[in-house]
Amino acid sequence: APGLKLLFDLVLESISDQDDADSAQFVQLLAQSVKARLADVEWEVRDTALEFISASAGTLEWTRARGLIADGDLLDDVVSALSDTEEYVRASGAQALVAILGSADAEFRQQVADHSSLGCRQLEQLVNDSEAFVKRAALDLVYALGNHAVNGRLEGREWMQCLTYSKLYQMGDDPDFEVRVRCAKILALLARWMHFASIAAGDRAFVVELQADALLLDMCRDSSRYVRRVCLDGLLEMKRFYKIGGGSEVAEADEERSGKRQTVERGEESFYRKLCDIDFARLESTLTAEHLYQEALDTQVEKEMMTETQDPNIGNNILDCY
Repeated sequence: APGLKLLFDLVLESISDQDDADSAQFVQLLAQSVKARLADVEWEVRDTALEFISASAGTLEWTRARGLIADGDLLDDVVSALSDTEEYVRASGAQALVAILGSADAEFRQQVADHSSLGCRQLEQLVNDSEAFVKRAALDLVYALGNHAVNGRLEGREWMQCLTYSKLYQMGDDPDFEVRVRCAKILALLARWMHFASIAAGDRAFVVELQADALLLDMCRDSSRYVRRVCLDGLLEMKRFYKIGGGSEVAEADEERSGKRQTVERGEESFYRKLCDIDFARLESTLTAEHLYQEALDTQVEKEMMTETQDPNIGNNILDCY
């Protein structure tokens, strides 16, 4: 696998330097080779092939990457990798799809979202994976799909329907802080979509049930400064939307509107008031470098990992990181 990775790196550099006319046939043959590697019995080979696809999508212009990924008929194999028996392959498959979504044109991006094996059930299984690094990659994929959908760059709601309030709550309390970071990003996306976008009534009802705004506010008290940073950025963005008039109507409930609409507006007004009650300056201060050492001390580490090389309490503490 290390030799194959080196070969793929050289191939990627070669494609970048070639003219389109010269590289077309070469890319076609390369796609056949990658497709064979994706079916290899050794998981390291499959994993390396997926990493190459991810690097190709992230490095090459889409006009060139399309010849390998789309014209080379590799999408089915990449999506199939999400169900691989090896956890590293599952994670690499999700990362490859994230890279593809980030560089593909609108037509192929929609083709990815509409893939029959990338529905709600498959995404839900991936998000529920027992391995933390697979769960991270799965949440990156859900966020990529959701971000494109919220911004009108693709259609589809499977990314949203694979989530539930209980699942978001559990991920917000996950022992892996990187999972919590990704959960906060998804919550910020859902909250912004719920409060500031024009969405169908059915979708709005589903998003409201997720209570993303309330969960995002709760995660502001997370022990990790990285999680708090994502929460702070998301909440500040929403507060700016309110100030420029994006949510100004929520404070002016029209008595002539239906009771259901008034309930929604009261909920939005309540959220805006909670935003105004947040001490953003204090929250920002907890994210500065001065808090790094204290945060390390506050984590659950064994006393044997802490050593003092000279006299105690003179600032020469050493934390053996792992």
